[in-house]
Amino acid sequence: MRTFYRRWILANAFAEAVGLGTTLVLGWRVGPVLDGLSGLTSVLAAALVAVVLGTVLEGVVVGAAQEFVLRRRLTQLRPRSWMVATAIGAALAE
Repeated sequence: MRTFYRRWILANAFAEAVGLGTTLVLGWRVGPVLDGLSGLTSVLAAALVAVVLGTVLEGVVVGAAQEFVLRRRLTQLRPRSWMVATAIGAALAE
């Protein structure tokens, strides 16, 4: 049981670092685009797209890492469904 929890914690920590790190890089790339936009609608649309992409990306990365750990215990688990559910959960948490 300790090995499972250790793997679970490490997988989540790694996935969050990768997911949030990639979201940070996306933010750096989108920032100059937002600076160049004019009009409230354009700025809000670009910001919404950036947040959604970052959230989905993080959710998929975390879901994949969790599935990797869980597949040994939950043999009927479908990887794609777990990743999609995690991405939806991450989006709702925003």
